[in-house]
Amino acid sequence: MLEKTLCHIVQDIPENREYNRAGAGQTRPQRASSGIGAGPSGAAHRKHNQQRVSFLTASWPGRRKVLRKVNLGPLNYGQMTLNQVLSELQVAQAESGRPEGRVRLVVVSKGQPLDAIEKKILANASALPAPVMLAENRGQELRDKVREARERGWQERFPPTEWHFIGPLQRNKIKYLEPVSLIHTLEAAWQVQAIAQAAEGWGHAPAVLIQLHNGEAQKHGVAPEDAAALYHAAVQSGLEVRGLMVMAPYGDPEAARQVFGRAARCAADLNLSELSMGMSDDFIPAIQQGATLVRIGRRLFT
Repeated sequence: MLEKTLCHIVQDIPENREYNRAGAGQTRPQRASSGIGAGPSGAAHRKHNQQRVSFLTASWPGRRKVLRKVNLGPLNYGQMTLNQVLSELQVAQAESGRPEGRVRLVVVSKGQPLDAIEKKILANASALPAPVMLAENRGQELRDKVREARERGWQERFPPTEWHFIGPLQRNKIKYLEPVSLIHTLEAAWQVQAIAQAAEGWGHAPAVLIQLHNGEAQKHGVAPEDAAALYHAAVQSGLEVRGLMVMAPYGDPEAARQVFGRAARCAADLNLSELSMGMSDDFIPAIQQGATLVRIGRRLFT
């Protein structure tokens, strides 16, 4: 059986390869990106997504490099186990020279029934440092899941969990965020005031991350040059600002690295330690650029 391995170098290539499962992972490259020249050949251990493939070995005309590998279990093209995802995070963390335990997983549980969360995540939660972080993007879904989790006795049956919110903040939905420990998507002064006001009634305030805009017109977030003003407004309102969050442009690895690097520099300028960046398709460059929280859902549930 072909085993899946994670190499310490991941080559970003365009989606112009044919993968032959019957041929033990042989690929037929056409051209490589990033100006490398002829495409690398070797055993492709899996597709990360439509833009990235990692190689057990890579060779170019006149040279060949055998990449260090870590066994991650049987080949799997889509869904991965929690342990497999954690293994990838740990390898990326080590290869980036990050301290052990500095990068933590936020499980994106949005759209998933509690049965799936229990089976795929909480039943194996001993592999995760407590608390297990679960992220939702809709206020009413969050409210309903928290209530059902209590009814199911999660507190007695599973390790401690905490809820994060990763969706756009809407004025009439902030009332549903009382159970949330960390909001990743603060982007406007009115949201600061709305959260602070709601927190007075709750008796506690969630910590927040400021979401940076990534340059795409349709995306949320504050411009990096305006992040300091929003940070100071949040602190003056009594909110704990732990760091920044950003989403990278989809399908553009180089743009992702630039966005992540800019967010890391902005966090350093503000003396903030938490960086929520990187998802199922781009968590490796996010970790390389300093992510402390990576938000992964699709790999775990689909």
